[in-house]
Amino acid sequence: IREELDKEKRTVQKQEWLSLYFPSVFEKDENGKILSIKIGSFISTEVVQLDFDDLPGGEDNIEEHRQTLLKILEIFSVLHSPSSGRLRVIIKLSEPIKDPVFFTFVYKKIMAEIKRCTGLGPDTSCTNANRGWFISYDSKLVVRKAPPWDISGYLEEYKKKAKQAQKHKVQTQPNAKKAEVQKLSKTLLEALIKLKAVRLTRYEWYNQLG
Repeated sequence: IREELDKEKRTVQKQEWLSLYFPSVFEKDENGKILSIKIGSFISTEVVQLDFDDLPGGEDNIEEHRQTLLKILEIFSVLHSPSSGRLRVIIKLSEPIKDPVFFTFVYKKIMAEIKRCTGLGPDTSCTNANRGWFISYDSKLVVRKAPPWDISGYLEEYKKKAKQAQKHKVQTQPNAKKAEVQKLSKTLLEALIKLKAVRLTRYEWYNQLG
């Protein structure tokens, strides 16, 4: 699939050749069918999964990197991702997450901590709660008893940052409005200069200004 250069063909190949799973709960209809794999229908999740795509040495050092990741006690599983030279990590959470924005916050916190401890950086594009994951076969799959990752301390930090972001937004709104007015004033001034020697009716004036 990765050798296919045409993006549309790759998308079709993924749909036809590979199986997906979603480690989250979504809304269903009366027949038990998932309505939509979108953030709007997301209900909750209790796991975080991270893909390590750019591992030093690639496939040659894959087992060394697996053992490095397993030094983190909370890692429940390490498996080979569908692509060569890559690993996937599965971590159970101490409590369900029902807010997809909070999920992204938690994901980034865990990602940063793993990178700090191991030096290995996960893929930063997998932070959305409704992401689908390709099923992979790994004869050396590791699944073990592991304590869940404690996220109880993240909620207060998340609320605090969200409050700060909202405060900053409110403070910057007047400045944004001022900049908008200044831009409009400049546009009107340019129009006046351009049309200063032309006598126009009111209707023609409005047409010229757009």
